[in-house]
Amino acid sequence: DIPGLIEGASDGKGLGIKFLKHIEKVKVLIHCIDAQSTDYEKDYKVVRNELKKYNPEMLKKKEIILLTKSDLVENKVS
Repeated sequence: DIPGLIEGASDGKGLGIKFLKHIEKVKVLIHCIDAQSTDYEKDYKVVRNELKKYNPEMLKKKEIILLTKSDLVENKVS
């Protein structure tokens, strides 16, 4: 589960390298993306880019993409 990984983590921003070292040990990555986001793809790519910059081998791990806060998204039917 990598909800705390932010842009710049591979450069030491936020929990940075400490958090990435922890992630390196897991077998499956769960990407938690806010369902209220206006750009899911960008959010996902930011995390993937940080993983790649830290250690390209991490991109080979199995992944699950999870949308969080889906209960806050209104269902609009046209």
